[in-house]
Amino acid sequence: MTSEQAADPLELIAIGSWWKTGASPNALLDDSEQCVVELGEGHQTQNDISLVTRGLAVCMRGKGWFALKQ
Repeated sequence: MTSEQAADPLELIAIGSWWKTGASPNALLDDSEQCVVELGEGHQTQNDISLVTRGLAVCMRGKGWFALKQ
């Protein structure tokens, strides 16, 4: 078991910015909404996607996004 698997998927993480080569702000919103649908309402983003759950951050990484923590 990795430390990521052992971590609480609902733990909140403060994100400074999101990055994905060639992606638009709308793509960020679309992908985050898809992650919420996949993971459930408990993973709804806050503060314009600057406060997210660990589970949502992992889902976004799977979609090619990189987060810079605050």
